[in-house]
Amino acid sequence: MRALPDARVGLLVRDNGQGIGAAPEGAGISGMRERALLVGAEFQIGQGPHDGTEIRLNVTGHAAADRTQETAR
Repeated sequence: MRALPDARVGLLVRDNGQGIGAAPEGAGISGMRERALLVGAEFQIGQGPHDGTEIRLNVTGHAAADRTQETAR
């Protein structure tokens, strides 16, 4: 995880496997995409730089702060 411009936080996960290719989106990826939308985050999944799969999640500071307050309730 790292801080990005505009008070965003980014999470990048990569593997060095075969990648997802043209595989249809399953329930796991759909669930990640749905949860990202719920907190106002950007979610991207695709081929990594050396094959494999790359998942990026960028959350704005405002969305992250809202989620933290909601969880504390």
